Amino acid sequence: MSDKRKRALVLFAPGFEEVEAITQVDFLRRAEIEVLMVGVGRRDVAGNHEIRVHTDIEIDELPEDLDFDAGVLP
Repeated sequence: MSDKRKRALVLFAPGFEEVEAITQVDFLRRAEIEVLMVGVGRRDVAGNHEIRVHTDIEIDELPEDLDFDAGVLP
């Protein structure tokens, strides 16, 4: 079994449903999975109810060779 920590990407597009996105980040982190919050189109993204999230990186900045185990599209 690999000692490599699992990694998941969670995409945040403008108008995302806040509870669907933030809950997934919380659950994944509680499971000790590394989470990379990715903004679509910008780094600061407003959800459907105008809750703003500052993501870790924009989707266009992701390295082509980035290795991840799961993607979440809330």
